[in-house]
Amino acid sequence: MKPLLFALPALCVLSIPAQTVTVTTGNAVTTASGSSVTIQFPVSVVVTTAAGTTTPVVTAPATTTPAANTPAAPASPTALARIGEGTNPNFDGYLFQTVPEALIDISGNAVDTAKTKAWLNEYNVPNGDHFHLDNTMPVYVTSTPTYVRLSKVTVGDESDLTPVPLSPQTATENGIIGTPGAKNADSDHHTLEVDKTNGRIYELYQTKLTNGAYSAYSETVWNADLPQRRPYGYTSADVAGLPILPLLLRYDEVANGAVRHALRVTFNNTNGSYILPATHGSGNGSDAAIPGMRIRLKANFDISKYSKSNQVILTALKKYGAYVADNGSNMYFSANNDPRWDMDDVANISAALTEGNFEVVQTTTLIKSQATPQGAAPAINSFTGVTVAGNTVLTWNVTGATYSYVKEAAAVNSQTMTVTPYVAGATYTLVANNSFGSVTKVIKVK
Repeated sequence: MKPLLFALPALCVLSIPAQTVTVTTGNAVTTASGSSVTIQFPVSVVVTTAAGTTTPVVTAPATTTPAANTPAAPASPTALARIGEGTNPNFDGYLFQTVPEALIDISGNAVDTAKTKAWLNEYNVPNGDHFHLDNTMPVYVTSTPTYVRLSKVTVGDESDLTPVPLSPQTATENGIIGTPGAKNADSDHHTLEVDKTNGRIYELYQTKLTNGAYSAYSETVWNADLPQRRPYGYTSADVAGLPILPLLLRYDEVANGAVRHALRVTFNNTNGSYILPATHGSGNGSDAAIPGMRIRLKANFDISKYSKSNQVILTALKKYGAYVADNGSNMYFSANNDPRWDMDDVANISAALTEGNFEVVQTTTLIKSQATPQGAAPAINSFTGVTVAGNTVLTWNVTGATYSYVKEAAAVNSQTMTVTPYVAGATYTLVANNSFGSVTKVIKVK
């Protein structure tokens, strides 16, 4: 059997036709794509997805800095359009392309015997921890997002510092810190939100609201329809630098009869190194679970006696396995907090499954925390801002980047953006990232 090898180029450059993105503080403005966006600063955002249809959403301003929408057309609008809206909607079989490795069937791949032995020894198998379905994470999907700027991001040097869609309606794990009913700050407070109009996943860790201003420990923006990897050494809302939502077990996919992606699992003593597609590690367990390590339920585990829903979960664990994604309780497999989960039924899996029923699959090269791969960072060849008819048109040329964004405005799939109205002396920061680093360029509009 062959080891799991998913070959992505060391430098993956996405070429997408340029498009003009319009951001305005006045009436709706139609872009070349036919959609329009209205931003009225500092308190109102209106997104128009069809002619004559506007839905205002009001939020308290986090800062006085204008927060722009991200109206870049998704790569597969037809696929995204079928996703429901609200909290924990039906995704209708939609598969996120953010981590393509997670979509590969690994049931026939070779076992990494050495890593399996070391991992099981660390966790005291056969007396190890049992499977636990941690169904605490809500997923919020919207086509009319309210964008605000975060007042603070603790690990800003490893975050995507763009405006984010947040409002009192945004469901968050254990509640947004500082809001009624939220659990204490010692709990995890992940926010997972999909802007399905623009094809973006926004993931925050330790989301907080203080005196009308939102903040977070980290902020990561993912493209739902295209592969995206963080720079080496960058974290995300998870220690491993992986996205959460594409690996989250959702009730709707179990109810529909198939889970077609790897899952997310946590352990309390991970290794400080990491295995791609992970980009970050944290921990001091020399032989412990390694971020990005992929475990799989053994093929000889008999699933025939379990309910249909449980068989769907167990089949996914045999076929796609799970990535070690974060530090946390041992053997906690993450799921959305859909109220339809039958946890009494899931308990039948928990009673039987321990670490001893799993094995580590051979994967890609282990990256030591002190030996980050080296290569060429992106190049920002030009970044300009000019005044056109009372607007500021930002245009840039970037080579070698996997994704880029303008801090003060948006994450977009193009290299031009129109910001309305023109503000004399305004500054804009372009950020371009690839696996080997991040570069920025700041301009000031005259």
